Amino acid sequence: MDRKMLRRKLCGLFTPIKYALLILLSALVCIGGRTPELLPGQLAEIALTFALSEAVLARSVRWGRIVSDVLSVLIAAQLLVLKFGSTYLSMIMLTNLDSFNDLSGSMGVYISWVVPSIAAALLPVGRVFSRRSAALAALAVTVAAEVLLIPGGMVTPGSAYVSLAGRWADHRRITAAIAAGKADHAAFFREGIAGGTDKPEGLSDRPNVVIVFTEGLSQHIVDDERDIMANVRDWQGRSLTFANYYNHTFATYRALIGQLYSGFQLNNEDPNCLISLHDILRGRGYDTIFLNTEPNDAYVTGYINALGFSEVRYDPKTECKGINNSLSDRQAYEAVRAALEEQAEKDAPCLICIYTYGTHLAQDSVGARFGDGSDPELNKFYDLDLAFGDFMVWFSEAECTKDTLLVFTADHAAYADSYYKATFPDAGRADDELDTVPLFFYYNRVAPQVIDVGGRNSIDLAPTVLDLLDVSAPNYFLGESLFLPRDTGGLSPDTLFHGADGLLCSDGGAIRSLTASEKEQAEALLIRYFTARLEPPEES
Repeated sequence: MDRKMLRRKLCGLFTPIKYALLILLSALVCIGGRTPELLPGQLAEIALTFALSEAVLARSVRWGRIVSDVLSVLIAAQLLVLKFGSTYLSMIMLTNLDSFNDLSGSMGVYISWVVPSIAAALLPVGRVFSRRSAALAALAVTVAAEVLLIPGGMVTPGSAYVSLAGRWADHRRITAAIAAGKADHAAFFREGIAGGTDKPEGLSDRPNVVIVFTEGLSQHIVDDERDIMANVRDWQGRSLTFANYYNHTFATYRALIGQLYSGFQLNNEDPNCLISLHDILRGRGYDTIFLNTEPNDAYVTGYINALGFSEVRYDPKTECKGINNSLSDRQAYEAVRAALEEQAEKDAPCLICIYTYGTHLAQDSVGARFGDGSDPELNKFYDLDLAFGDFMVWFSEAECTKDTLLVFTADHAAYADSYYKATFPDAGRADDELDTVPLFFYYNRVAPQVIDVGGRNSIDLAPTVLDLLDVSAPNYFLGESLFLPRDTGGLSPDTLFHGADGLLCSDGGAIRSLTASEKEQAEALLIRYFTARLEPPEES
């Protein structure tokens, strides 16, 4: 038997092995990863890959193998993303590649999946059908199945790539429009901040302000009947709290700068040269401090340094006990306490902001465990709750916090990946990235109150804080104080969700897609804002 004949026979043997391995890996990822609804789409596209490569093999062995390898690698790549990211490849993943290490697993686990997946995808194939007509018939059947199933809502690796291509095209189009545009700062300039409330009795003219941005927290987790976050719920009940309040974007890099500047963000690294909450308070003599809980992450540290605070603080002597070499949530709250105690020795009031990292997607607690400790989703929120509870006992009693306003919120909603959905099956989420998030203001003499804001979102944070402090200053905020009545005259920036994967509206507390005219209006607003935000106004 010559080499050519031997190779052909070996390829014929490898063919069923290749597709069987892809089917096995798909089953392991989809069923083991709690996304069984994606398995039919995986199997359909594996079948299509087989049928298409068979049809091409009947004409050209070389091109048939190329088709099989390319399509199989594309399927395997989506499988790997699904395994470690709990969803198919999306724009939010591409725009947050610097945070890939935040996902679950370790290098050994990654290699143990990447190597067999790619090896299986690259196994050479040979013809299974001896007649070309049989190969074409199989191709026709698989194509017909895809045509019928995908419009019915079936998500496949291929449809995810198509969706990603559309998002990427939108992103390039908006980027080109920004580059071609001219900054129109006047379109967003406001002489001051419209007020809708009085400053709480007892607060000084310049009280300290602490803002805690909790990583990925939805309000329903606080309200969960299993008492995962009983302390947060208890202190929320003693505070001025806002109900039906949503995140305006996803994920952290877009969310923090968006809330502090009351605007939107296109790319993570884009600067905002307009006016922020901390700019305004610094102009009133405040020390503005951001406590960095990820000092060993160069990208995060660079991002925080660029926000414009007068000081980014981290004690290099502190041992990072949290996930991914970060501060644990307990350490984060200890850092807030230390900063407040230190600031009490100074004459200037302070704004202290902190982002707590311990509840990040796909991570487990480094401290306390909830119940038997078997569910990482419950563990991490429970661990945060205990740290917050201990901190609040101190905060409510300490002398140095008597003139301090505490703001508790989230950078964005909890992401509804497969692990989240298994832990919170009754959450009733309309979207994986958009949800209600907590926002409450605690001051030791504030009267508990709940204000329903009807679907408004987190670009309203900065003007709301300033309104409560009775501070007004020139600004370029897109949001309004939550103490003002909700604008019901059409699509408003503070009911618009802008994520890397699309636009949504939360007006009235019901998440919906935008109409064609609303999308055109929203994109025009965003392009004008993105253009203005990239360079400082002349008057500043």
